[in-house]
Amino acid sequence: LLSCVLTTAFSCIAGFFTAKFKMHPFVTTLSTQLIIYGLLYYATSGVPAGNIDSSIKDLIGGRIDMGGFGFPKLIFYAVIAIIAAWFIWNKTKFGKNMYAVGGNSEAAAVSGINVFWVTMGVFIMAGIFYGCGSFLEAFRANASAGTGQGFELDAIAACVVGGISFSGG
Repeated sequence: LLSCVLTTAFSCIAGFFTAKFKMHPFVTTLSTQLIIYGLLYYATSGVPAGNIDSSIKDLIGGRIDMGGFGFPKLIFYAVIAIIAAWFIWNKTKFGKNMYAVGGNSEAAAVSGINVFWVTMGVFIMAGIFYGCGSFLEAFRANASAGTGQGFELDAIAACVVGGISFSGG
């Protein structure tokens, strides 16, 4: 729960600067990430602050033995997240508003959609997903202050290779 609250709070900060000041989301999220890394290194002096008991680690993030083949439990959590995101995007008014704002925010505003709150909602939803993901990653990798550092470059490269536009849409 704490993981979701903190990631959502920091995501709201990034969302506020994106929605209110029309800053590029890449800049706001990357700068927020750097603030978080700085706070974590300050709080822990860059030293791992403990570890997770192996029985709890296996309960939440281990593997299911399927006849000699170990199937990661994290796949089930990913499927739940995909179903939740699909439902929100395709079956709710908020989801339709996200598509409108992502396609053309000026046209969405003229249509009566509150672009600020839709943008904030997207960042809040992302923060919740970030929190769940970071919680599960901690069980997978015995997380410390430096866990995930450098992952942003992998994510950016995957997006660019996949054809994602950094201009929106």
